[in-house]
Amino acid sequence: DKTCHDPCCLTDGETFQTPPGQTPETRKCWFQNVHQYFPVQIATRGSKPINYLPYSSSDYFKNYVESVKHPTEEAEYTILELLDITSTDAFLVMHEGKVMYEKYFETTENTRHFMYSCTKSYVALCAAMLAHDEKLDPDELVVNYIPELKDVEAFHNANVRHLMDMSIAIAFDETVYGPDSDNTKFFQTMIANGTHTAIKQLKPHPSRNHGDVYNYASPVTDTLGWVIDNVLGGNGKTFEYFEENVWSKLGQEHDLLITMWDEKNFIANHSGGASATARDMMRFGQMMANMGQSADGIQIVHPSVVEDIMKGGTDENIQQFKNSYEYRKDVPMAYRNMFRVRPDEGIFYQIGIHGQIVWVDTKYDLVVVKHSSNLNAVNMFTPEIYLLNLLKYGLPDGTGKISKSKSRKSKKSKKGEVV
Repeated sequence: DKTCHDPCCLTDGETFQTPPGQTPETRKCWFQNVHQYFPVQIATRGSKPINYLPYSSSDYFKNYVESVKHPTEEAEYTILELLDITSTDAFLVMHEGKVMYEKYFETTENTRHFMYSCTKSYVALCAAMLAHDEKLDPDELVVNYIPELKDVEAFHNANVRHLMDMSIAIAFDETVYGPDSDNTKFFQTMIANGTHTAIKQLKPHPSRNHGDVYNYASPVTDTLGWVIDNVLGGNGKTFEYFEENVWSKLGQEHDLLITMWDEKNFIANHSGGASATARDMMRFGQMMANMGQSADGIQIVHPSVVEDIMKGGTDENIQQFKNSYEYRKDVPMAYRNMFRVRPDEGIFYQIGIHGQIVWVDTKYDLVVVKHSSNLNAVNMFTPEIYLLNLLKYGLPDGTGKISKSKSRKSKKSKKGEVV
């Protein structure tokens, strides 16, 4: 038996990304305990009574998830089997305000889990709320909020909206992960020299203009966090605002922990540092599905802010996504305030690498939370989106059968694509 005092039994300098630490057990442990390896900023749950999630008494949906087979390229699988294939740690499904399915895989309802880029949506939502209250101007130049970037060419003529929707033209490729990737190099600079230093080293894209294309890049969120921090008075203010105006009003069970990769300057990571329980992430998703209103009727986010996200922003956002490498002709999408949006279907969602998802389907009144510990950062997104698309076909119509309007004749019930 190996005895160690480290939560995941890692040796000095070892992480879940380096052998021999790269095992399913170590990965799972790391995602649940990353806050024990780095300092964190805490967004407290506040003093509000816990919003205990109501549950559905029907077993129909459970049977659908665990018994009905669905076609994939390899074989037919149940949704439960797909959850296993995609290394799921927690899976919650809410329909019409009631939890219809909740399952944990060697975790519990009190297990915090690293959510990676789901964090981005929290940060951009803060920007959208501040813009609604006229405390932040999306049309203002970034350098007017961050004077330190005036001599950084990548930000010349870029405005805050370019950050909020990731349409700023920087030379950064986040389609590749690994030791030589742009993402890893930025991350290493952040740890060694600080977040702001890493941002100052970003370069302009050689052939694009700001606003031409949606291009997913994590440093953009870190820059937006810097903008919000400056608007509100200094480092750490973004998550203080999120705590005061969102997290503490939801009736959460646990504090939100945001990892500080930048230990030198004590700056919490805006692009992917938060950890939370699945139930607490569900309460956030439920609020967004409820047009910004908490389960007890408190208006937390103005309905117009949520509506703007749901419709994918403007026609310009739709076009920016069409110009991006993520575009698929059969699934019209947009990226607004760091939520991926399917405007025609009433779907918007948060997503993070290794399988972290908060999925809001307003048409079918579904909210889904998935924690995962996938080996690869992005390879499992296709089966994960596929299984999420399948859920609506298992909703009972009150007779214990799938209603005709939700029959599985839809093309979306077939093989899924990552979108």
